[in-house]
Amino acid sequence: MELNILFFFFFFFFTISNAVTQFSPTDNYLINLWFTHHLISLNNRFFITDTSKPGVVEIVFTPFNESSFGYVNAIEVFSAPDRLIADTAMLVGFNVSEKINGLRNQGLETVYRLNVGGPKVTPFNDTLWRTWIPDDGGFENE
Repeated sequence: MELNILFFFFFFFFTISNAVTQFSPTDNYLINLWFTHHLISLNNRFFITDTSKPGVVEIVFTPFNESSFGYVNAIEVFSAPDRLIADTAMLVGFNVSEKINGLRNQGLETVYRLNVGGPKVTPFNDTLWRTWIPDDGGFENE
């Protein structure tokens, strides 16, 4: 198995209604993240896939119906080290300690990028053109 990191970048058009945008990535493990744009922001998406063919990443765009079309503005693909994502982790919470298996078969996406202990980093200051927000309001003391 080979891990690949995929970044999908979507740039919006004024002539296309973002409220009806649909996006559903699938792979050998059926990552199903179907949603409409008005429910979740769709500026870009980050996924890790586990492919069975080393050196091969196949990406297919299929319209949802006859009156739609598939598109993406930019794609970045990176090979990831085998140990980037552990296949097993412990879920720890109040009165809960549970082992979770099969994490490499799950789809992951970036929700936030926190710059812990530092200032906001804009795409102009990041080597991969990302935005990192400070952790000022990210954690609460109890």
